[in-house]
Amino acid sequence: MLKENLTAYIKGTLVNTGGEKGHFLKISIPCYDDAGNELGNAQTEDTVDNVEVNGKWEFKAAFMGTKLEKCDVEQAKVSGLKKRKLYNLRIFLQFLFLYVFKNFFQIK
Repeated sequence: MLKENLTAYIKGTLVNTGGEKGHFLKISIPCYDDAGNELGNAQTEDTVDNVEVNGKWEFKAAFMGTKLEKCDVEQAKVSGLKKRKLYNLRIFLQFLFLYVFKNFFQIK
């Protein structure tokens, strides 16, 4: 863990050991003070798309605060979208774009 002013950074490598490609992955790592109280989570500053099976992602997560003692990488959570949800998200975004474009630019 690297501390700069009020921000702590955790760098690491995520390996996709699941059975399918990862989409829009984000990592959340719980962080604690010296008494063991949870302060919140270090979060990756960006997401990554298309991490192949057995593929790797070099990530950097950030936590802002003054009382930070440690972050527990063993308890990290990885979130993302599955293929079907990704497909549904793309359809929704296309619909939203067309709706906004049509209604705000008065296209008939």
